[in-house]
Amino acid sequence: MTQDRTAVALDLADFIAAGVTPLHVTAESSRRLETAGFVRQHLAQPWESTPGGHYLVVDGTVIAWWLPEGVTSTTSLRILAAHTDSPVLKVKPRPDTGSAGWQQIGIEVYGGTLWNSWLDRDLGLAGRVTLFDGTSLSVKIDRPLLRIPQLAPHLDRGVNPNGLKLNPQQHLLPLWGVGPATDGDLMEFLSGEIGCSLVDIAGHDLILHDLTPPALLG
Repeated sequence: MTQDRTAVALDLADFIAAGVTPLHVTAESSRRLETAGFVRQHLAQPWESTPGGHYLVVDGTVIAWWLPEGVTSTTSLRILAAHTDSPVLKVKPRPDTGSAGWQQIGIEVYGGTLWNSWLDRDLGLAGRVTLFDGTSLSVKIDRPLLRIPQLAPHLDRGVNPNGLKLNPQQHLLPLWGVGPATDGDLMEFLSGEIGCSLVDIAGHDLILHDLTPPALLG
């Protein structure tokens, strides 16, 4: 039983590591469903009603269902639901900013995230980039690209007795380089990462993600 629980926990850790954005969650869920024999349903195609497993993907949403043999209009349903998103730091449409010789990325807080939990972590970048021809390219940079540093203790003597007070638009802008900030720097970097031309990028949907891998504790 212990070995079974360990295997399940490690498999869940792999799923968490793969699903850093809602789009990556649906991609990993789709892969696992197809491995289990589920058939993908496309919205533009006739609805498939054969017995067995089926699934549907719309952006960051995945819906899977199983039709038993002999299903009728009165067959009971069992429904399970979960989020594919989570509280994160999202990259602004025009993110390039900086001060004091540091290149930084402008972010917006999405959801009820604990701001201090993002400090002093190695952060990657994930999501998608949309091109002017309508193509969407997946982005998942799993290396220490950004960091939100906390002040050294001698620069904030009251942090322990008074608590840490953060302004998200001032203190949560991650560092990612040195030198002057130039509009378009991040998109130029991403174009090289995903293999497209900078002038072809129409927009993006990107978040920061923690690079600390999931682990089984205890």
